[in-house]
Amino acid sequence: MREFYIAIRATNKQAEYVVKNYDRLKAVQKELNLPEVGFLMIPRRDLIRIATEYPDVPMALDNGAFQFLKVDLDVHVDITEDMIKKWFENLNKAQRAREWRFVALPDIPVHGKRFVKIKERLYRIQLTLELHERYLETYGYDRQLRPVLQGFTAHEYHISYYLYYEHLELARLDHVLAVGSVCVRKNSSLTYLADGRARGKMDFMEPLLNSDELYHHQIGLHFFGLHGRFVKRWKDHPRFYSSDSGAAGSVFKYEIKDIMRRLGLNIESPNERYLLANIVQYIRSTMGMTERSWEVVHSLF
Repeated sequence: MREFYIAIRATNKQAEYVVKNYDRLKAVQKELNLPEVGFLMIPRRDLIRIATEYPDVPMALDNGAFQFLKVDLDVHVDITEDMIKKWFENLNKAQRAREWRFVALPDIPVHGKRFVKIKERLYRIQLTLELHERYLETYGYDRQLRPVLQGFTAHEYHISYYLYYEHLELARLDHVLAVGSVCVRKNSSLTYLADGRARGKMDFMEPLLNSDELYHHQIGLHFFGLHGRFVKRWKDHPRFYSSDSGAAGSVFKYEIKDIMRRLGLNIESPNERYLLANIVQYIRSTMGMTERSWEVVHSLF
């Protein structure tokens, strides 16, 4: 595993404070020998403004599907031309705002509050290909752009890849493939997404990481929203390229008081608390909390 991204889903002040204090995250990376750390943004105006003001901080751009698609993802997805136009325009504007580590091409998740039936999943896999094609036809190829595989089973993700291999010029896109609809698989007591059906189920990962068919032009995979024990299990695989913290922010929401108590800290500032939560999330997601890692965190506050 080479990179880990902190997904910023916070108030404007909290987001800017964490980015402004990137040096503390870098200190953690150096002290604990962790994967390179950056931020995963969405095409939200205030976040893009922050991203442009800190051009030297590593950042990637999510496509913002959950923000721009105002549809019920538990039933058949029917997106209008107006939805697509607004989504694409906002994504492209954000894409051009700065140099990103990668920009995720538009995709449609195969779950909402639950995973949909296979017929609908296959439809969304095809629809994701069409969105990729349309975005590239409208704005052109760019090595920042990263294809997003969709599916539930390893076989479905392979179908997604075969469609890209046949219809897209993968050699002109980013050298890593992203894997979507993964965040709901975290084995956490706080994970109730997609009805909990996929919680803790990672049987699809090994076939993807070990599939020679997936790597004609790409060198590895990015798993959206995957962290914790599954990262620790697979991070040494040469094709596990990167992952991110996902958007839930559960450490900040539910655990920050326990963390401060564990460290003997009394932090009043919401911004400083948010920074502490993300530092703990970064460590926990990539190596786990040890006595040494707690010491490093305490030294920064």
